[in-house]
Amino acid sequence: MKFKTTHLLLLLSSPLVGLNSAFGETCYQLTGTVDTVNLNPFQQTGAIQIATYVDDPNNAQYEQSGQIDGVIVGKDQDGLLLLDHTIKFSANKKGKGSGFSTEYDEAEGTVEKVLLDENGNPILINGEPIPCKINDVKETINHIVNGFGNFKNVTSANITAEGTVSFCPGDVNHNHFDLSGGYCVGE
Repeated sequence: MKFKTTHLLLLLSSPLVGLNSAFGETCYQLTGTVDTVNLNPFQQTGAIQIATYVDDPNNAQYEQSGQIDGVIVGKDQDGLLLLDHTIKFSANKKGKGSGFSTEYDEAEGTVEKVLLDENGNPILINGEPIPCKINDVKETINHIVNGFGNFKNVTSANITAEGTVSFCPGDVNHNHFDLSGGYCVGE
């Protein structure tokens, strides 16, 4: 079964970096983490921390922490779950915040457990069991919209989140993702 989760990971391919100044863009690589809890099988909320850099991961241009909210909005033709996210980072030293929204992020992973009813039968939605523990989640984000602050005028992104989702009864309600990747911003 393929699915989508509400975590954000960024994976930058090297061609993005090569676009610096060629088209009036500045491209950044990104690393970080996301930790969320599940509000229900379709919504998550939590914290995101990222560091962005141009060439050297030890020389971060920005280090930001903030809030991430996500919602599963459907499935694509290949059965991948589709998610939308809203990310808002805390204000910087100048009192300005930054953030963005994403649309139709794609996720898949390995379902370990599904939600069960009081009789031990899987709970179904549209004929499919609802996963509650998912391993090896890989989510791809490449459609950033409504950016502001450091994410104003994002022209391209290649973002990957890898981690786990867990909210089965008796388990800890916690999702964790490691972020890597990149994005470019127009001048």
